[in-house]
Amino acid sequence: MPQGIEALDKYVEYVKENRQECLEDYLILKNSIEKSPIKHNGATIGFIYNPLFYSREEIITIEKIMLKLVEILEKVIKEYLLNSQFRRAFNFSQELEKLILLDPGYEMYFPMARFDIFYDFENKELKFCELNTDGSSGMTKSLVLDREFIKSKPILTMQKQYKISYLDPVDTWIKALLENYAGFSGKFFEKPNIAIIDLNWSKQGMVTEFQEFQRRLEELGYPTIICDPRDLKFHNGKLYYKNIVINLIYRRAVTSDLLKIYSEIPDLILALKEKAVCMVGSFRSQIIHNKQIFAVIHDPLFTDFLNAEEKAFIKKYIPYTAIYEEGHRQEVLAGRKHWVLKPLDAYQSRGVYIGRDYTDDEWQEIVGKIKPREYLFQEFIEVPRLALVNYVEGRLVEEKYNQMIGLFLYNKKFSGFYTRVSSFNNVASGLGAVTIPNFIIEDR
Repeated sequence: MPQGIEALDKYVEYVKENRQECLEDYLILKNSIEKSPIKHNGATIGFIYNPLFYSREEIITIEKIMLKLVEILEKVIKEYLLNSQFRRAFNFSQELEKLILLDPGYEMYFPMARFDIFYDFENKELKFCELNTDGSSGMTKSLVLDREFIKSKPILTMQKQYKISYLDPVDTWIKALLENYAGFSGKFFEKPNIAIIDLNWSKQGMVTEFQEFQRRLEELGYPTIICDPRDLKFHNGKLYYKNIVINLIYRRAVTSDLLKIYSEIPDLILALKEKAVCMVGSFRSQIIHNKQIFAVIHDPLFTDFLNAEEKAFIKKYIPYTAIYEEGHRQEVLAGRKHWVLKPLDAYQSRGVYIGRDYTDDEWQEIVGKIKPREYLFQEFIEVPRLALVNYVEGRLVEEKYNQMIGLFLYNKKFSGFYTRVSSFNNVASGLGAVTIPNFIIEDR
């Protein structure tokens, strides 16, 4: 049976043995990606000339682990909805709690999720880094790279030995989006008017991703607009954007951002209360999107409703995490190389501090500025770096990279990847991380 790491080694070996041929191939590939309409902050998708590979057996194993986590997370959400005492563990505002308790009108607690993992290809072990259920992005970037790389010279050569395929996280999301609408309305064949919403959407880094979803939905016959949630108005029992009735919302706006403008979106909130519109995903997803979810499920004071097997799973697959209190100061200071500090509810790695990236004095200054219950501290997970190849100014370079693999889960089905690699410990786009393709391999 093929293994992902074996295929990766063969890819790297091929490129090193065919440097000039692959340079020409890389330049063709680079030109095609530059011509793609998909951009990040207006710039071409950053990538390196090296995909990752997964055997079908690895995919099956990863899926099983993901689905077990889904079972646990669904129990957590159900406990939150039914147990007012348990809600206190999250310390959400009254406004957010009321939004979470609204019935979205469909069964899925989190129709879309992106589980970011650290994966040890050699030992086939994984740890969940964090969960994203609000504004998850990267689907179009991944698909562009997969579609271009599948035509590259090294992959075409490897296809003589392997069947090589990739997942489409764009069309599968559209299918999942419409499935939830059908559950909401009961109208499986109606073509709803759709709004993709985000704050100041035209200034967002992935505006081209919104436009790509809009294009695909309209090709399928679904009228689609992109708008700011503040531009939605509720009257006569319906939600409108200008003179267009909105039936279905694909929410890209992050909950924490919406709460900042809570007083400016009364029409949207009223429409949700009246079930005048279907919003995918609902605010219930915030229970697991907020980074403190890992701290809550690691705390025995809050997890009586989980069984022994589930608690063992958490210990094995989720890095130890706790809410930072003043009493943790000495522990965090002394264990600089062991800890990562993360704000409770931020995104794009904003405000994240990895202890081993700082000196003792710098770490002491950082910890000194952290306020109790605004941050959590999490076990640092060290994963073997992968030796990957790339062309820099026409020269082949082999370098070791850290990787963070995003796994898209739509309606509890594994539907695609979003993998970033970086030479830094903090694998974040804002710090220079780039996206790479992901292929599934099978023996011919």
